[in-house]
Amino acid sequence: FLREVIPCLKPEVMLPSDTIFHHGQTGDCMYFIGHGSVEIIAKDGEEVLTVLEDGGYFGELALIEDATRAATAKAADYCILYRLERQSLDALLKTHPDFAAHVFETMKEYKHTQDAQ
Repeated sequence: FLREVIPCLKPEVMLPSDTIFHHGQTGDCMYFIGHGSVEIIAKDGEEVLTVLEDGGYFGELALIEDATRAATAKAADYCILYRLERQSLDALLKTHPDFAAHVFETMKEYKHTQDAQ
């Protein structure tokens, strides 16, 4: 899996308070956090739904469901992110069922959290 995913990842550096994407934007990629922390903010622009840290990932929901972003993502501090484009994600989901299962389980948990709010 790592041999296939690493060449697909594009590094990006974010400074504290940088917006990674906004609620309502079209999702064309997902992100893995190499260093730092990212706040996922509700569509009201105020409530922090969760804070993700090193090793976390986000943005997959809009890609898999072919929908707009359900939340805003902001760098909470200095971050090194790795961007994975839609085409690469689709290929990885098809060839790595364990990864696909993990991504779908995370999406299910996120949706359950959203429905409870």
